[in-house]
Amino acid sequence: MLKNKLTNNYKRSVGRKSLSASGLNLNIMRRETIVPLIVGLILGSLFVVFFNFNSRLNSNSALLAQIETATASNTKNVTDVISFISSAQKGSTTTGAGTGAATTPANAQ
Repeated sequence: MLKNKLTNNYKRSVGRKSLSASGLNLNIMRRETIVPLIVGLILGSLFVVFFNFNSRLNSNSALLAQIETATASNTKNVTDVISFISSAQKGSTTTGAGTGAATTPANAQ
């Protein structure tokens, strides 16, 4: 009774072909599939490289713009300090020490 209920799950399928009889028909990596794969990988890698280059170029451009504004601001501050020092020296030599009114960059504007 138990023998009749047991089945053999490891049977071979009836319509199975052997690999030697099929020849090259079951070759998965044929030349027709490899060439587009290689071309796609090359184009994809070029796209990634140029996208990375573009993003780095944009970030460097933004950093350069920040540096240019900081340089312009600092140049204006240095010019104001130099003009304040030179006007203070001119005032002290012509009017005497301590008697001239010192002007600050805030008062000059």
